[in-house]
Amino acid sequence: MLRKVHISNIFAFFLFAGMVTLPFLPPNLTIFFSICFSCLILFNTPILKLSFIKSSMLLTLIFAIGVFSGLSSFSDNIYFYFRDASYFIHPLILLFIGHSIINKSFGIKKLLKLIVKAAVVNSVINYSSFFVNLVSSFQFDLSQRYEFDLLSGFAVIGFLIIYCSKTTSFHLFKARAEIMLLIFFSLVIILSFSRTNMGILLVLFSIPILNKFLSFKKLFVLFVGIITLVIFGGSFLTVAIPEFEATNFMEKVSYSASEILVRNYDTAQEINIFWRSQEAFLGLTKYLEGTNFQLIFGQGFGSYASASGIFKYKLQVIPYFHNGFITILLKSGAIGLLMFFAFLFSLVKLSFNSLKTDNKKSSYYRLMIQGVVVILIFQTLFIMGIYSPDVSVMLMVLIGAIIKERKTIIINYD
Repeated sequence: MLRKVHISNIFAFFLFAGMVTLPFLPPNLTIFFSICFSCLILFNTPILKLSFIKSSMLLTLIFAIGVFSGLSSFSDNIYFYFRDASYFIHPLILLFIGHSIINKSFGIKKLLKLIVKAAVVNSVINYSSFFVNLVSSFQFDLSQRYEFDLLSGFAVIGFLIIYCSKTTSFHLFKARAEIMLLIFFSLVIILSFSRTNMGILLVLFSIPILNKFLSFKKLFVLFVGIITLVIFGGSFLTVAIPEFEATNFMEKVSYSASEILVRNYDTAQEINIFWRSQEAFLGLTKYLEGTNFQLIFGQGFGSYASASGIFKYKLQVIPYFHNGFITILLKSGAIGLLMFFAFLFSLVKLSFNSLKTDNKKSSYYRLMIQGVVVILIFQTLFIMGIYSPDVSVMLMVLIGAIIKERKTIIINYD
């Protein structure tokens, strides 16, 4: 027993250190350390549990499709092939870590507190230079987001954990501490000028209200419908195209509709202002140029869209897109995209599987899972999502742990 507690504490220490440091390391080092940590877990418990295999099956199939679909062009793009493979397997590794680290000695409450503390530390590290500059110069504008590389992804995860705790009265910290944490994380998200994370914040606030009028399953179907329209119907939607690049945050917000639609632009000025929309169009075009087999199973790892002569100051080769659904479509085809939606829907179903267990703990994880789905949808649509160099370590570890905990609640109730 002492040995198990000791090992759990060691794992907790390494996990905390990883969540604090990995977001600031290059992607290849992040993946390397994630693999090392998962190997350490497997060394201690050399068994892949059936519950993890089942819960990760859809993401595993997306990875497998990318592996096999890309073999035909493997020799032409060896570097791109292995890089894609590493980015697609990384979320699975993190999911495994979150699923495996939870045990009797290290419960999910301890993990949730650990993630919140890591989110606070990350935010302080990332924003320290910004706050020093703010105090000394009293300058505060949109340009500082890029000057200080202000990030708020970890604050979103911390906010979700505490917001669910406060809303369902399943308290992880004292009431005053939770209020202070909510204010802190909200402030970090607002100061980052991230439209994506501000949007997530608004939807998270709205979920308890929306659930009174519309089930989350119907809300999820609505999200999927919007995403499908954005990807395949963007060129047919009439949205005004601004003539000049945004100079402040409110202008950037007003430009958002033009940026997320997948469509082609005519002039060099439009292309370079709405390059996210244009790059997604290039990815969709590349996908649609594929064979019948590739339309179903994608062009695999190593595939990319060429932007040669199109973008003036951007990448000329685009293997990953800010619209992460386009990335999945290109690498794993229509079936891969359907599997990703199926994975999201499996999380939605998991949040409803035990509605009969009407207690604070069940309500907490139900709201948490719904929040996680919202984050996954928004991040995939706007900032690449889980299949990218900057996959959120905290988010995927959290998902793995919640899946295990939620299924344990259901099994114990039944």
